[in-house]
Order: sequence, then structure tokens, then C-alpha cells
Amino acid sequence: MLDAAAAAFVLLLFLAVAIERAVEVILAPLEGRGAPSLRRLAALGLSLCLALALVFGLELDIVGPLLGDGGGLGAAQGRALTAIAVAGGSAPAHALIRLIEEAKARAKSS
Repeated sequence: MLDAAAAAFVLLLFLAVAIERAVEVILAPLEGRGAPSLRRLAALGLSLCLALALVFGLELDIVGPLLGDGGGLGAAQGRALTAIAVAGGSAPAHALIRLIEEAKARAKSS
């Protein structure tokens, strides 16, 4: 199980970084134009759209299985959480990994 979880974490981080870089490349021509808050909003929307397309297109559910027994999530819910984790970039992906590890530790101690 540990090997599968580690592979899932690596895949999650890889996808998050790939989406971050893709958004940077796509939005590079807009650098210096418009308000910074609008550029951040555009980057967030674009990263979420790219992540949703990638995750639902490839039918990836990385977060659900990491929660153990699917965490009570359906396939679409697991994919949506995976897309959100991927769209958030690498920093939220690290935070999600930490939360999942803490939840597993609490479940084992109970």
C-alpha cells in the first residue's frame, strides 16, 4: 500500500507542476497587461479548466483511493477532488498530502 500511495503522491505532484507550467506558458503573452488580480483569476480559472479536462478525460481518481476505501466518495467526486488538487498547483498538493497522512495516522490510532 505504501508503494501505491507514494506513486499516487508523485503522480499528483507531477500533474500539479505540469498544469502550473502550462498556465504560465499560456498566460506569458499577457504579462504586464491588466490588473494583477485579473491575471491571477485568469490563471486560477485556466488551471482548473485544464485540470478538469485532464482528470476527467483520463478518468483519473488519485485522491479517492488515498483516503482508504474511496473515502466514501463516488468516482466523479474523487475525480473532482483530484482535479482541484491538481489545479491548485504544487503547494496545495503538498498540503493535501500532509492532510491525508494525518487522517491515515488518526484512523490507525483509533
